[in-house]
This record gives sequence, C-alpha cells and structure tokens, in this order.
Amino acid sequence: MQLLIQAIERKDEIGFRDFAVVKLMIGCGLSEIELIRADIGDLHKEKGIMTLSLQLKGKKTKEQSVVIPNDVKDALKSYLVFRTNAKETEPLFMSAGNRTRGQRMTSRGIRERINFYLEKSGIKNGEARKITALSLRMTAIKTMAEQGASVDEIRKKFHIVKELTVQRYLEHIE
Repeated sequence: MQLLIQAIERKDEIGFRDFAVVKLMIGCGLSEIELIRADIGDLHKEKGIMTLSLQLKGKKTKEQSVVIPNDVKDALKSYLVFRTNAKETEPLFMSAGNRTRGQRMTSRGIRERINFYLEKSGIKNGEARKITALSLRMTAIKTMAEQGASVDEIRKKFHIVKELTVQRYLEHIE
C-alpha cells in the first residue's frame, strides 16, 4: 500500500484526485461503484467528523454512510481545492480524459488509473502479478482482519451483505 501511495504524484488535480480515490479505497474500503456514484453533496461534516453518503451496489438511494478517517479527509480536502466552484450535485470524482473531461469517472477509468500507479510503483509487473483495483479492497479487509476485527465488523465496514462473502474473501487472502 505504501509503494502505491508513494507512486502518486500530487502536483495537479489528477494527482490529488487519484490520491484521494486510493486513500478512500484503502482507508474506507470503498468499491469502484461507491466512488463513481458519490457526489460533492454526499460529503458531510459534523462536529469535526467527515462522512460520505454511499449508494451501494444494487441500491437506488444513498442510505448508508462511512466515516472518513483524518488521513483520508486530508486527501479529500486537498483534492477539493481544485473543485471550489463545484455544485453539490456534481460528481465527487470527475474524469480528465480527452473525450470524457468533466463527466463522472467510470469504473474503467478508476481501474486504469490504479493500474497505472500499480505498474509505476513496480507492484504490478506483467502477467505474473494479477493485482487490480479490487486488490485494494481486499488489502483493506486483510489489514482489518489482522488487527483482530470480527467477520461482522468487516461485513459492516465494507457494506457486505452476507457473512459467507466475508469468509470467502478471508480464505483468498490467507
């Protein structure tokens, strides 16, 4: 995780955006779909605690939220400096591609950016290492399990409906 984070140069909007995306995936265990569905107005701050309302996979509304840890909050704030004029209804993460500039990022776009940094850091080098954006979520689950979290705690944090799914994830990690 540290190599990946170090590979992201924060010198422009894209670098700060990508850094915030990776920090949210690692620090909060967010999935690609949760990230691309997030809008600026889904960020809330109350008594110094920042949360992000989420529209989970298979849901039509944003009925859950996640508390944003301080290091992730700092990454988001640094990125949002570039989005000062954004409306609350605009996507939290915007594409910067030639054909899609200004539109909501896509799952494919997030995957491509993460793959770029995985290769740049040397973590992903050829076909031998099948590391993907989902690997970030799996790493966050593994870290939480290693710190003694129960299956139920992991299920709740990562918005996983079935306990069996968490157990399967943990089998693949070990």
